[in-house]
Amino acid sequence: MFGRPAIAAKPGVQYAFLKEQPRRCAFCAFARGERRVCMAEIRVLGAAELKQVLLLDDVLAGVQQAYLAKAQGKAETFPLVFHDFSPKAADMDIKSGHLGSEGVFGLKLVSFFEDNIRCGQAPLSALVALFSAGTGRPLAVLEGSALTGMRTGAAAALGAKYLARENSQVLLVVGA
Repeated sequence: MFGRPAIAAKPGVQYAFLKEQPRRCAFCAFARGERRVCMAEIRVLGAAELKQVLLLDDVLAGVQQAYLAKAQGKAETFPLVFHDFSPKAADMDIKSGHLGSEGVFGLKLVSFFEDNIRCGQAPLSALVALFSAGTGRPLAVLEGSALTGMRTGAAAALGAKYLARENSQVLLVVGA
């Protein structure tokens, strides 16, 4: 059966708003001679919506869950796709993978266009698309720049949490 995304009933349930719920498929109705067309219902969340629905604790838990799933062989990443439009000035890459434990696969397309800075625009843009691993149907399109920032911060925090000595009292940050 095809499904549609459902919104999480409570915060902290990773990907719950993307899980499919069973419903009667319009495609089957179309096959029986009815004139309905099966259309995917896709949740679209911009940066403002993501910042409202994603709590820091949920992001940390989600990133930790994804790393654990990868370590346990329950998730996989696919080869990176990269294209240089203009060396060191404009490029794009596509990162993709499958999170079997959550029943989703997806991709993140990131573009970097340095000249955008002169126009007062961000040089980095990103888009995330998530799909059902059971049906292949699109579930969500998410603004990827804000999501990437949250994931990067969560990954750094998890690294510090698990790699630091228990008696550490000083943190050295290198880079900008």
